[in-house]
Amino acid sequence: METSSPATLSEKLRTRYSIALIALTYLVLFAIAEASLDFGSPTVGFIVYIGVMLGLFVHSAATWDTPLSQFLLTVSLIPLIRIVGLSLPLATIATIYWYVLISIPLFVAVAIICIVLKLPLKAIGLTTHGLLLQFIIGLVGIAFGFVGYQIVQPVALVNSLTVQSLAVPAVILFVCTGFLEELIFRGILLYGTRKVIGAANGLYVAIMYTLLQVGQKSLALGVFTFVVALFFSWIATKTQSIIGVSIAHGLTNIMFFLIMPLVPTSTGLILTAVGLATAILLLLISVVNRRFSRT
Repeated sequence: METSSPATLSEKLRTRYSIALIALTYLVLFAIAEASLDFGSPTVGFIVYIGVMLGLFVHSAATWDTPLSQFLLTVSLIPLIRIVGLSLPLATIATIYWYVLISIPLFVAVAIICIVLKLPLKAIGLTTHGLLLQFIIGLVGIAFGFVGYQIVQPVALVNSLTVQSLAVPAVILFVCTGFLEELIFRGILLYGTRKVIGAANGLYVAIMYTLLQVGQKSLALGVFTFVVALFFSWIATKTQSIIGVSIAHGLTNIMFFLIMPLVPTSTGLILTAVGLATAILLLLISVVNRRFSRT
């Protein structure tokens, strides 16, 4: 039976400590950049983000073909999100279409990273197994949207609750925020951080996601966002799919930006109750179906 020598164990510990320090350093740099954007000088924050992204690229190239390089390349999506959002001329464009314009370069970046790292769709959670369960998970987003709106009440992105008014904005929020953000955070980033951080990668990704919400300047929303992000990370890890969390994220934003600002709180409660009741019913059907299909 082979045993590791004390020297080998010591080297492994040093390597793990070094990698943990690198991951923590970049997290701190993200926090500094975000704090500068929201509480100090946006110009300084923008410059810090550019510097961090370039540093990630150089660091990734220097450690190429290692798990650390994969980690660094995937994490570079964080500064890219901010740089794209701050660079595009959005002032004269309707708010709902901001999400479309910002999402285009991010979808391209995701595709490039997947090609460079040769990531199969299954590795980033794009699978079709357990679709009923994924749909059940998705319905939780109705409740998340209701709760989020009680904390921060944004201005509605539409003027009325007609099909014509809701259709395009709902699709935009679903694809350009719900699906894209889950593809990045619970798909690419969970995969890219797993070999480096291990089981704590869900926590790491949840912290990164929460940092991007600092601009809301609401402690309650920050805590809520962190809990939801941690839940999404856990779900995506356990089910090996981002379909459910993408649906949940999309429905959260649709409730938050489109539905709740235009309906009474009582109506929102009814919608939430119906969504949760439907989820419970579908879960019961799924459990019964699985139980009796084995007998």
